[in-house]
Amino acid sequence: MHATKKNLTKRCNERDIFDLLIRMVKAPSHPGIPRQEEGVVRELDTFLKKHNIKISLFESLIYKGWIFILN
Repeated sequence: MHATKKNLTKRCNERDIFDLLIRMVKAPSHPGIPRQEEGVVRELDTFLKKHNIKISLFESLIYKGWIFILN
């Protein structure tokens, strides 16, 4: 199993992941709204930090999106 997946499954349960998916789907992320992916990225960022998975989040000026780096 990939180390990141193994780490995630140790720190949270299936319900946590299901709840994350619901929040990500509900986050405004459709074309035509400013910063359309930011809501989804913020939900994922909050989830990972809540489960003590160290990440760094950077806004990409080149790709006009967000980049996660697992630490």
